[in-house]
Amino acid sequence: MGNHFHLLVEATDTPVSKMMHTLLHRYAQYVNRIHRHWGHLFGDRFWARVCSEEYDVLSVLRYVHLNPLRAGLVPRLELYPWSSHRIYLGITGVPWVATTILQSFHADRNRAVAAYAEFVADGARVCAHREQDGHVTKARHLGSGN
Repeated sequence: MGNHFHLLVEATDTPVSKMMHTLLHRYAQYVNRIHRHWGHLFGDRFWARVCSEEYDVLSVLRYVHLNPLRAGLVPRLELYPWSSHRIYLGITGVPWVATTILQSFHADRNRAVAAYAEFVADGARVCAHREQDGHVTKARHLGSGN
């Protein structure tokens, strides 16, 4: 995943396209300044997928959190420092990551975290099974151009 990143964001009054433009522009300026480069940092325009149902949000969250494992970057997701998975598990925290979606699993925070962990683990088992069987598929997403 060295050439891209994934974000799951909740739309607010600020359009996602404006938010992404600001984020990507500022990050590119920062990296270019540090490395004394100029021009584009990212090869492709970002794409967005609208998640209108709770299950869609949970599926995307699991997909995003499983990426480091699928990419072979870590043997266990808890070891990957650049993911909010550790925040959802309660291992660490930052004020700008909301984990309110955990309430979808259970009203009790501890039970919700346990259910979330099992939900992600189920996804990891499915990914491992598909890779062993050679059934890896690429999903189509709104605006992805594929």
